[in-house]
Amino acid sequence: MVCGWCAGPYEVITPETFNQRVCEQHERPKINERKWPPPLCTLLPRCWAHDFDARPEFAEVVDILMTIVAEDAPNVHKRPSVDQPTNSPLMRATPAPTPPPAAAASSTFVTL
Repeated sequence: MVCGWCAGPYEVITPETFNQRVCEQHERPKINERKWPPPLCTLLPRCWAHDFDARPEFAEVVDILMTIVAEDAPNVHKRPSVDQPTNSPLMRATPAPTPPPAAAASSTFVTL
């Protein structure tokens, strides 16, 4: 199984289904653009490009991430708790995921 108990970008799916959907059909997780900074919403699909040559160099990824963090710095004064909301999309605390029951396992991708 891919991603075991976590509700990651690919819910519990078989390796065969993963291969078909990601490698052959080029499917990638959907990004909730209201949840993440716009530069990150632009960067992620570039990193997931099927054509390896179209993917950004790691130095560019680091530069973009550093810019996102620097722009977000005024919103971050300390790490928030789950009960302490923040305006920073990078620092929003969320409870740890709980494993889904085996019977409820889905074969769909989740939105990040």
